[in-house]
Amino acid sequence: MYVTAYRFTMVWLLSLLFLSPFTVSASDTSDPLTTRLTALQKLADTGANVSGLVIDLTEEKVLAELNPDRRLGSASLTKILTSAATLKAWGPNRTFVTRVLGPTPKKGVVHGDLVLLGGGDPTLNTSGIWQLAVQLSERGIHHIKGNLVIDESLFGNVACASDDRCNALKASGYSYDAPLSSAGINFATWCVAISPSSRTGSPARTRMCQLALPDIDIVGKVDTITQGSSHVNVSRVTKTGKDRLHISGRVSKGFHGLQVYRSVSNAPLQTGQVFREVLKRLGIKISGDITIKSHEGSHRLRTLALLESIPLSEQLIKMMTYSNNYMADVLALNLLTDHQDSPHPFTLQAAGQQLVSINGLVSDDKNNPIVVNSGSGLTPENALSTRDVVSVLQSMYLRTDLFPAFLGSFTVPEFSPSNFYKSKDANWRTRIATKTGSLSEPVTVLGLAGYFRKQDGNWGAFAVIINGTEKQPHVSYANRTQAVKDTVSQILNQY
Repeated sequence: MYVTAYRFTMVWLLSLLFLSPFTVSASDTSDPLTTRLTALQKLADTGANVSGLVIDLTEEKVLAELNPDRRLGSASLTKILTSAATLKAWGPNRTFVTRVLGPTPKKGVVHGDLVLLGGGDPTLNTSGIWQLAVQLSERGIHHIKGNLVIDESLFGNVACASDDRCNALKASGYSYDAPLSSAGINFATWCVAISPSSRTGSPARTRMCQLALPDIDIVGKVDTITQGSSHVNVSRVTKTGKDRLHISGRVSKGFHGLQVYRSVSNAPLQTGQVFREVLKRLGIKISGDITIKSHEGSHRLRTLALLESIPLSEQLIKMMTYSNNYMADVLALNLLTDHQDSPHPFTLQAAGQQLVSINGLVSDDKNNPIVVNSGSGLTPENALSTRDVVSVLQSMYLRTDLFPAFLGSFTVPEFSPSNFYKSKDANWRTRIATKTGSLSEPVTVLGLAGYFRKQDGNWGAFAVIINGTEKQPHVSYANRTQAVKDTVSQILNQY
């Protein structure tokens, strides 16, 4: 399903690219506005904090604006900055390499530690671990007389930078709050597969999605019922450094089954647990324990196996489509590896400063500053104006070499399974490519930004951000969503 949607999306995007010139003149925002953002203004009149900006990219003029310089909570619209900055820094073909290091094997025996050196690959998964382990097996290695070391020294031990991630170190009922590591796998999440039993009254079948691990217990049960609504609860609780998955609920016999993801408490430890089990299944014995290393010193060892990631352009599609916080923040942290003076261990705040710098954003208002404390937007302090966001969209439009990859990471509503994008309006479904952003605390946030195709064939860019306020922290989801959709529909109908 994802591949099919991606192919249709790319056909749509490429057809637009071949119809549009890439030359634009210097920005001129002096033209009189011809559109008033009525839906946003009505929401602002009720007490919401709003910002909106719409520009014609080809003619370089403002089409509509409302408080475009007001910096508000940006949530996952921050990922637009991350996508643009990584492409500007590395280009679409950049890859990340994970290496397995150790002493030269002698007769199939590694006399010393086996080291997995994390290369900051945000898409490394269990399949990749299998590939690394098979390379070791094919070298004839059958015994490691030392520890299995997970080396996350590229970033160091990254501290949690938001309440969500810090609280999740002990327990979590979500996947978005996963911890960060240059040596993490599976987006630092555990996955539980749940499917009904063939017999009513029997516990549903539950298992780890990819690999059963002796270190991870699944506690509780999900009942199988004859018919009725299915409801499943899964949470991860950590005690004495051990993750345990608690499950409850019920599923009907006709239920199709599902996979539930929950964040881990310790990303490099998860990598070690999975790697050790895979090595065991390939007949490779490890005498020692799993240890985690956060400082440099492994590079002088010999490379025994390596794995290159998929290209950055493909990673950005996954990151933007699923609004993956883990991927966004790992990619942002990777930007710091280009600067030898970056403080170690890396911090998300330092990575956020790099995003601002690479994208050429200017924060010259002390009372209304740009704040980017993460690449994902999970940190609620992040604050951007719609002018900030649109300026990044504009800068990428001007990059003939980077624009196809950048545009390809945005969502076209026609091919999105998200309920947010459902509409009978053909213009809404087919003439925009966007990124959403939302948060619920400490105030509600909803943002939408991206590109649109004008009726005259020109390109446009827009951004809309809606925040609650201290007096009215929560703006209803229905009101926020309707205001955003009405605003975009208004622009599409007029232009």
